[in-house]
Amino acid sequence: MKPKTSEVNPEESTFAKTLEELEELLHSETQAIVASDVEKLEKVLFRKEITLRNVLTERDALEFDPRQNHFLDNLLDRILQIQQRNKHTLDHLVDTHGQDVSDNGNGLRIRKIRNAYLSHNKEKDDRMLDV
Repeated sequence: MKPKTSEVNPEESTFAKTLEELEELLHSETQAIVASDVEKLEKVLFRKEITLRNVLTERDALEFDPRQNHFLDNLLDRILQIQQRNKHTLDHLVDTHGQDVSDNGNGLRIRKIRNAYLSHNKEKDDRMLDV
């Protein structure tokens, strides 16, 4: 069971809540990728961009390195792991459908998802690693 934001002090609470929101969006992103749902993925990516901006703004306002807080450090690690998992899942889907000759249009949709995902996340991964 994951820790709750109540386990951090008040100064960290807003940052932790925004991180948890980002984590939830990443889970929604996973579902959209697996379901090959381009519309849902685009909506999630839009919301994720806004949330990521909030995370970075709130991180910059902290007077300490969030990696020095055990709870925040674990949460950041989970977020990065989910982000990597989503990228690998998407790569696997593209590879799998790329080999499928009787594609029925699904491969094109998956490639659209991958292009949307990669164009959205090109700079975002680097910014999250700075956290």
